[in-house]
Amino acid sequence: MISIDEYTNKVVLILGFGRSGASLASALIAGGSKVWIWDDNPDVLSSAKIKGFDVFNPKKNELWLTIDLLLVSPGISTLDSRAHKFVLKARSLGIFVDNDIGLFFRVLRSTKSKFSIPPKIIAVTGSNGKSTTASLIHHILFQSGMKSQIAGNIGKGVFELKSLQNQGIVVLELSSYQLESANYLSPDIAIFTNFSPDHLERHGGLEGYFEAKKRLFQEGFPSTSIINTGSIEGRRLFSINQKMSISFSASSQKNQYCESIQYSNKHLSAWSNGKKKFSTNLEQMKNLPGSHNHENISLAYACCRAVGLDNTSIMDAVKNFEALPHRLQQVRIKAGVTYVNDSKATNIDSVVKALCTFNNIHWICGGQEKKGSMAILKQNSRVIKRAYIIGKNPNRFASKIGEIPYILCGSMEDAVKYARNTAVLGDTVLLSPGAASFDQYENFEKRGEHFVKLVTELI
Repeated sequence: MISIDEYTNKVVLILGFGRSGASLASALIAGGSKVWIWDDNPDVLSSAKIKGFDVFNPKKNELWLTIDLLLVSPGISTLDSRAHKFVLKARSLGIFVDNDIGLFFRVLRSTKSKFSIPPKIIAVTGSNGKSTTASLIHHILFQSGMKSQIAGNIGKGVFELKSLQNQGIVVLELSSYQLESANYLSPDIAIFTNFSPDHLERHGGLEGYFEAKKRLFQEGFPSTSIINTGSIEGRRLFSINQKMSISFSASSQKNQYCESIQYSNKHLSAWSNGKKKFSTNLEQMKNLPGSHNHENISLAYACCRAVGLDNTSIMDAVKNFEALPHRLQQVRIKAGVTYVNDSKATNIDSVVKALCTFNNIHWICGGQEKKGSMAILKQNSRVIKRAYIIGKNPNRFASKIGEIPYILCGSMEDAVKYARNTAVLGDTVLLSPGAASFDQYENFEKRGEHFVKLVTELI
């Protein structure tokens, strides 16, 4: 755990007491801060009190006047139009508002003088592929003997990291929620995986969502940016600072004026000043199937080259990387039918990437809807034999998937049962929901685990 010494003898209020809030509290207390806890969920507050944390009483105005810093969890918006009432109250009193990511970068800035060679921070954002790309980078670095740690949106709070080290590297997966509220960003390398509509309710639309991502590059001003220029938004980011950027394109086009990485015809190619420096066939990476995973490999390759690793070390490490659960995870093959858990696919763009990987698909989908068009499904619907729709409102999801034949299931149990009884030799049963899980499950992990359990138990 990283101790936060910058707020010794200061009073800090933590708003939202999930995983990041708990790690924040422990790190601040270790550094000598007085910490108050608040969560809108009374059960969470009770649990925090039982664990020995001090619960804030917002009705006591005198307590507000003692607070030096308000830290918010990723789930709490700080945008004025949608900000939590505590955020608005804090701002009216002149209290500084931040989150764990902003605080982490501020702590790092203040401690860099303690290191002969300060830690390097690699930050990965984008709509899809963040977790796989970040985990792959961490794996390659670790396999190559470098001091690497990983944290952020991947399920480990930044202050749960071990103490930072000379020549160490920290890989951070950063969501739009985290970037939106962070008051300070300063990565050494920033990576943009791709862009598609997601979290539009939180950010007030597509442009607001993009603006949150853009902060990492425009305000963080990394020494090196690695940007997927396959979207308008990616090209906008690339234009911010082309001289310090490595472009990535899933096409045969190369950038003549900077370092560039291409993925085309299942091959990764590295170019410099218009000359090819390296090329390899990614079909051999059986552990990371599909063009979207090949793009993740390409981005990780570019990053690891930027920190000085050679081609052989990088690709050897990629070959022994174990794919993350809930991301095109093959669960089992039974009676010639392949069962795949892709529960992390919470938006339609992720679903389309999965559909491009398989044929003869029995598609388990649905859940808590997100804003965004499903029109892109039409181009890939030919590989879907039938959809099995789960969620508390399956009819609504069904109304948006066009002419794809479907069965309204509601529960995961029924979806797996119907798919098993319908699928034949050579088919794939694919859980790729295209929706959030919160109408039925705590998170996408619990949804995926339930699917895996049901499939494993099939007789």
